[in-house]
Amino acid sequence: MSSRREKRTGSIALPRGRRVSELLFVALVMALLTLFIGDLPELEVVESTVDDDTFSDLVITTRGEMPIDTSILVVTYDGSILDEERRVRRDLLAEGLAYLFAFEPEVVGVDFMIDDMRADTLGDEMLAGVINDYRDRLIFGLYSIDSLGRAPDPPPFFNLDSSTLGAVNLRPGEDRVIRSFTPAWPGLDGEPIDLLSIRLAERIDPESVDYLARFDADEFVIDYTAGLGEHNDGSARQVFPSLPIGVFRDALFSEETEDDEMLRQRVAGKAILVGYADIRPGQVTDLVDRFYTPLRTEENGPPDMYGVAIHANILNTVLQRRIITGVPSWINVLWGTLIVFLMYLWSESLRTVRPEWKRTALRWTGWLLLLAITLVVPIFL
Repeated sequence: MSSRREKRTGSIALPRGRRVSELLFVALVMALLTLFIGDLPELEVVESTVDDDTFSDLVITTRGEMPIDTSILVVTYDGSILDEERRVRRDLLAEGLAYLFAFEPEVVGVDFMIDDMRADTLGDEMLAGVINDYRDRLIFGLYSIDSLGRAPDPPPFFNLDSSTLGAVNLRPGEDRVIRSFTPAWPGLDGEPIDLLSIRLAERIDPESVDYLARFDADEFVIDYTAGLGEHNDGSARQVFPSLPIGVFRDALFSEETEDDEMLRQRVAGKAILVGYADIRPGQVTDLVDRFYTPLRTEENGPPDMYGVAIHANILNTVLQRRIITGVPSWINVLWGTLIVFLMYLWSESLRTVRPEWKRTALRWTGWLLLLAITLVVPIFL
């Protein structure tokens, strides 16, 4: 009688046959539910616990600082370059770019789209002249905006073509946070055109772009490293090397030859990203061209990063070859099925374990171990 009691209250006993099949089927159904659970607003609490975007944000914000490629420099212009209609004055932009090229950068990408002619013909003429003089090292932005995803043709006056243009489109998620980039967008006549950051990477390190092309994906995660100093939360943050566009004119006209030489060392041979960023010392003064990123410090705060800084992060991601793609849905389903099945199987195997406290302890130990594996393996992948 005692031996029969010991058998009935014995240790772990794995289920067999039909029961295992039932557990596997239920696990598959549970995994498939995660594919469309985000479309069920009444399950927002559950959705937040399985949201891959939130998980990716957590990894990026807790993994520590990543290196910034030494080939990258960001050049900014602020509100002083805008006219009464809050549009960039092309004469001042052309002047700033001309002074910048005096310091021999390898390539300059301008996060600015030339989509019309201005009443200020002098500004158009000056900008067209700079494009003509430096067209082998100068790339302007192009934005796909119509219903078919095509980009408008720049005015012929500026002589811009696919060799002097790069897409500046950014892809926000449903929560307006920009987490990923698409290497190519529809351009002139709907033909694919590389992202501005990709165009710069091709000039600085062609092998890094070849490495990116090896991955069979249309979208990649931006491995955010830093901003331009937009975050004003009092913490020490990594910041991309950046300079205001006016320093080049000042250095050229300075009586101190050391100023010219020091600036030349910072600029020569570099990939320069030029864009709008109105950052005064320690304070952001403008929300124009700002977007939400995983580095935001407040969930419901204002957009935290300028577009040119996001392009710098994309460029850095490519040059550092930190290529991260989304896992295909079928792999997510298989992985989820395996984890849920193992949780069910473990729980089922403990049904005969006595006393109750031992069964509970073993169940929670196994579940916590599976949870750790579930979180750690995707991080390494």
